[in-house]
Amino acid sequence: MDMTQKTQFTDRIARIQAGGPNTFGTVYCGVQNSNAPKRQKVKVTQVQSLQERTGPSKMKLMRVGLQSGLMKVSLLSVLVVGYIRYVGI
Repeated sequence: MDMTQKTQFTDRIARIQAGGPNTFGTVYCGVQNSNAPKRQKVKVTQVQSLQERTGPSKMKLMRVGLQSGLMKVSLLSVLVVGYIRYVGI
């Protein structure tokens, strides 16, 4: 590190220890609706809340996953039994 980086680092650590922000930048999380240049303010779109989302429930997803796993295990066990009967271990 050169001297300017060291001074910036010590200033940042002092600011954090004093209870200040970790960075000076503004952080945008989520989807933006335009390809705005760096210096232009970004217009942020709001994502649907959990209540507004439509789709399968957690219980249905868990049930489908369990059924899929059980089908894979049963198919594998049938194949192993068939292999053992054919080879005759």
